[in-house]
Amino acid sequence: MSLTSFPRTALWRWITALVASAGLAWSQTPVMQSLLTTGPGANRINLVILGDGFTAEQSATFFNEARTKLNALLADAAFAPFADLINAKAIFTASAEAGTTIPAEGLSPDTYYKASFTTGASSRLVYVWDSTGLRRIYQILATYAPEYDHVMLLVNSTRYGGAGGFPAFATLHPNSFEILLHETGHSFAGLADEYVDTAIADDYVSAEFPNSTRFTTRDQLPWRAFVQDSTAIPTSGQPNQADLVGSWEGAQYRSTGHFRPLYDSKMRSLNRIWGPVNLRAFATAVHGLNLNQATVPPSIASAPTATLSADGTTYTLAVEAVGAGPFTYQWIRDGHYVVGATRATFTRAVSDTANYQVEITNTAGSTTQAIDTAPAAEPVSQGRLINLSVRSPAGIGSETLTVGFALGGRDSGAKKPLLIRAIGPTLAEFGVTGVLADPQLTLAPLGGSALVANDNWNGSPALITAASAVGAFPILNEQSTDAVLLHALGTGPYTAQVTGGTGVALVEVYDAGDGAVPRLVNLSARSRVGLGSEALIVGFVYRGAVPARLLIRGVGPSLTAYGVQGALADPVLTVRALDTLTVTGENDDWAGTTALKAAFAAAGAFSLSSDTSRDAAIVVEIEPGSYTATVSGVQQGTGVALVEVYQLP
Repeated sequence: MSLTSFPRTALWRWITALVASAGLAWSQTPVMQSLLTTGPGANRINLVILGDGFTAEQSATFFNEARTKLNALLADAAFAPFADLINAKAIFTASAEAGTTIPAEGLSPDTYYKASFTTGASSRLVYVWDSTGLRRIYQILATYAPEYDHVMLLVNSTRYGGAGGFPAFATLHPNSFEILLHETGHSFAGLADEYVDTAIADDYVSAEFPNSTRFTTRDQLPWRAFVQDSTAIPTSGQPNQADLVGSWEGAQYRSTGHFRPLYDSKMRSLNRIWGPVNLRAFATAVHGLNLNQATVPPSIASAPTATLSADGTTYTLAVEAVGAGPFTYQWIRDGHYVVGATRATFTRAVSDTANYQVEITNTAGSTTQAIDTAPAAEPVSQGRLINLSVRSPAGIGSETLTVGFALGGRDSGAKKPLLIRAIGPTLAEFGVTGVLADPQLTLAPLGGSALVANDNWNGSPALITAASAVGAFPILNEQSTDAVLLHALGTGPYTAQVTGGTGVALVEVYDAGDGAVPRLVNLSARSRVGLGSEALIVGFVYRGAVPARLLIRGVGPSLTAYGVQGALADPVLTVRALDTLTVTGENDDWAGTTALKAAFAAAGAFSLSSDTSRDAAIVVEIEPGSYTATVSGVQQGTGVALVEVYQLP
């Protein structure tokens, strides 16, 4: 709802001073509370919250409402980027009677600012049009908050209502905060209503707004930088993406001839997103306040940097601005604004080869800098997993020993040589009983056809050399029936499957290359968990100059959702340092913690069946070295389990 659009700064401050000079007196002393102070008012966004229709006994109610509204405002996408630049005051003036004037209901209480709904049974427009009430607003501001930038007035009524203009009005209806945001869009950012209301359209002059235009071609759109080339102009239908910027017909109360950037934003409906165009209007309004008296556009301190993530799949671009702020940022991809990319950092996939720029803006203007997004060298301190291994019973059917692993990093076509072994007979030399007599090893991309396979390794000199280079224990009997492969693989998930009957087997995956990506970032193994030597044991070796964070899971009950029969009912997970056998972490039931869910999301791990499932999971921080993760069953339980190890970003 918009009463009209008013200037926010010099004109209204002049009017405030003029009215205050008339010396209008009030019958009681206003009470002011500072809700937030972040710095001198001269270089802050000064928010003021007034109230009407609150009696002296309701002052606490008003101040509580004011604090609630301010806290919500600071968390909203429009003001959150500027939260550390906001001062806020609440000023209470008691009314003789509670409520507000509602002509349709015959209500006209004696309130201090004399706020009133317009006539009509369904009226939603509430504002102060009474000259005495307006003079009181101006005088209060001139006396208590002369540096104001944005004023909001809370009306003590639960009827749905509000208005833009000066101040921004909202009642205490359950949707009052959304109403206040919408009206602030009018009053602070100069935005138009985006809904259609032909009954009042003729009351408002057809004009251009940041979020409403009469232009119809792509190049003429005020927000054309946000519109992708594949988006039709004009745009029709309801999009799959709520933040898709286009040109939908219907805005500024008119069903035709005016176009809006989003299908449905907060300026059209409550409880919607602002959208990038409207948020940019808020940033423009902040710059218009010239908080730090900037006279030149910002410059860039040094060449922007691109930092590779721990798993090698993304880069974070970072830029540092120099000059008088506040600064706002907009990242640009191939000439188009990236929706939501409005911080000093921006993360992108390493496979993304687009051209990027960053636009940095202050009051005096903008500076645009091209970004060198060529792959950066990995930090010297970047650690990596160099060996993943699983010892488990190998069976048939659902109990087939299947080991999954993933290589992460930029998908540039580079490949990493891996040494992969399925050890059966040689385990007997280490005292393991019931070994798999003749393992057969098959390597395949996840869900794909076999790439390569091996039955007996036959003492290959190349395999002996590779094993020595990675520090793998030697297979002394060159005629053993163990299976070994040396194969180069690119980024992606793979499986190594062991067949050949039943018995205990060891599957090993070694990074046989250098520290460049792709790198080993994940191991998973599914097999039957038995007793004693038939426990499911995973080993891993981490090399690097800094500690690593790992997510490790022992999944049993949740496997049933994937059709696995005979899943382990209650797995227990224990992580040990191999050199000392010190327990570095253990878990029985994961308990659905928020921290673990966040780790699952960061690692790309599938969700567990419920927060109360008896699956086990833990996040551990490890120093460089060798470790084991063992999955066993509570009270000697047996069954099929999945163990997973992820290196977290």
